[in-house]
Amino acid sequence: MSLNQPSSPDPTQTANTQQQYNTKAAQSQAGMNMVNQSTPYGTLTYSQTGTNPDGTPKYTATQQLSSAQQGLLNQQQATQATLGSDANQLAGNMASSLTNGPDLSNDALVKKMMGWQTDYMQPTFNNQNSNLDSQLAAQGITQGSAAYDNAKRQLQQSQSGTVENAMANTENQAYNQSLSTYQNQLSTLGSLLGSSAPANLSSSFTQTPQEQVQPANYTGVAQQNYQNQNQQYANTMSGLFSIPSAVLGGWAQGGGVANAAKGLAGLFSDRRMKRHIEPVGTLFDGQPIYRFRYRDDPTMHIGLMAQDVAEIHPEAVGVADNGFMMVDYGRATDNAARRAND
Repeated sequence: MSLNQPSSPDPTQTANTQQQYNTKAAQSQAGMNMVNQSTPYGTLTYSQTGTNPDGTPKYTATQQLSSAQQGLLNQQQATQATLGSDANQLAGNMASSLTNGPDLSNDALVKKMMGWQTDYMQPTFNNQNSNLDSQLAAQGITQGSAAYDNAKRQLQQSQSGTVENAMANTENQAYNQSLSTYQNQLSTLGSLLGSSAPANLSSSFTQTPQEQVQPANYTGVAQQNYQNQNQQYANTMSGLFSIPSAVLGGWAQGGGVANAAKGLAGLFSDRRMKRHIEPVGTLFDGQPIYRFRYRDDPTMHIGLMAQDVAEIHPEAVGVADNGFMMVDYGRATDNAARRAND
């Protein structure tokens, strides 16, 4: 038994110990999480393949497909390689058009629409010109005459008006078609590239279960133990400082040594009246505390020795008529009590 005030937990040692518990808990959790699996698709196994710099184990997860699944994977990868090659060739062929993009300016659209309408209407225009020539010849109007030139001019104006009306109705179509042509190239290239992407096989295996292990709260336990020891120490000291009224009676209340000695021979603090003396701690001012038994009393007591008190607080020591020393605990412990409360 000790009455010395307990020391507070060392923060570095406490943190290191807590970290050790956390690491052990993490290792246990990892061991429970690494469950070997066997499915129709193949197997998943864990094995320790070394250690980390801090000494913790390092593991490797290995997936092994079944023969059927491995064959499908090989076939898929071969197909993807072919599509990837096709995508690369297509990207090279479309490099110029993809880099420059479609020309959606008004001049470009007009030029494109003129080409469309001319290609579409030209056979009709040719027939109209041929029919007009035949009609004019039947009327006796020859080439180079004013009537001939006027008739041909009117036909040309009519044909130009037809083209312009058609262009007005198809401008949006030309814009959308130019943009769609460019986008279709990108879509085709994207499809090839997407089809050539590596397959994701993670869905073939069950997700590793996550077991949660709560690490020991060593920090909390150490702090609680320290608080318990501190409370026990405070209770002991509180009881020790209350001895004047409980033990010395009249003297502690001003009755003097004579009154205190009456009928209290077993309560003297003189070392000569005690046996089985054992030091158990010190007060805040350095006075030693002992546990002991009086010579004619089997009960174990805790208290001071008058000889020690006389060296530090002689005013707290008196001598009874029988020649033995007694201690006024109020005076003897007043300074220690003040230090304990600082």
